[in-house]
Formats: sequence, C-alpha cells, structure tokens
Amino acid sequence: MRVEITPAEVGDADVLAPRLRPEDRDELKAMDGMDTAASIRGAISASRGRVKDMAFAVWLDGQLICLFGFIPAGAMADEAHPWLVASPEVERIPSILTKQSQRYCSALLGDYPVLFNYVDARNTRSVSWLESVGFSIQPAEPFGVGRLPFHRFEMRG
Repeated sequence: MRVEITPAEVGDADVLAPRLRPEDRDELKAMDGMDTAASIRGAISASRGRVKDMAFAVWLDGQLICLFGFIPAGAMADEAHPWLVASPEVERIPSILTKQSQRYCSALLGDYPVLFNYVDARNTRSVSWLESVGFSIQPAEPFGVGRLPFHRFEMRG
C-alpha cells in the first residue's frame, strides 16, 4: 500500500467528485448548495496561503482518494478554514490520514493560530475523525444554505 500526498490541482475536483463518500456530498450540498465538483474546485482555488498553496491530494496506490486544504480567512487574517473531502477508499488508511492531518495542522498553526470550520452534524464519521485529529467540537447550530445542524470545529495554536 503506497500513500502519497501531493499539491492539489483544480482538475482533481472533477476526478474525485463522482466518487465522494455520500456523507461528504450531502455536507457540501447542505453547506453551499453548489454542484459538488464546483464546490471542491472553489475550495482548492481558495486554498492559497501567504507564500504557498495549501491544497493537497492524497493518493493511494496511484488513485486519488482525498483532497484537503486550508482556506485563509483573509489576506492578513490569523485564521484559516480546514476542509477535507474523500472517497470511501480513505477508510483503508485511517491512522495514516489522522497522523498526516495532525502534522499539516500543527505546521499551519504557526502562520494561522486559529483553524476552524463547520461539519455537518449528520456526518458522524467526520466529527469523530476531527476529534481524533485534535479539534474541539462545538454544539450543532443551523448553518449553510440548508440551515441544517452543523458543528463548528476549532484548533488553536
């Protein structure tokens, strides 16, 4: 089993979108109501840091299984919004994904001391995974275009 993490390309969204986990697809729809691939392309494009790109692709044995990144809250902001979408194959590497996520978040906290975003409360697998990475999870509140319950998750440096 070979896992590789590379910089993400906008076109990777079109490769991964048709194979997303159903809960990730539902979360994206509830959050912004956009076409799934368009939503992911937007996240990749927005993941441009002060000095480097902050969107990444996870490959398992040559197959794209996950995209993740960090969207700065603004040019001079001390906050960034982590995001991640994946295919079901990501379940084959849970400990690798958790360790790498912790590594990337820790490295980013030097530039952006607050990492936060929102996760669909129905996406219980992602909520548990976020806790294992080290994010604190807040009570669910209505959020996104669907006004469904979402948890704010946060990590501070």
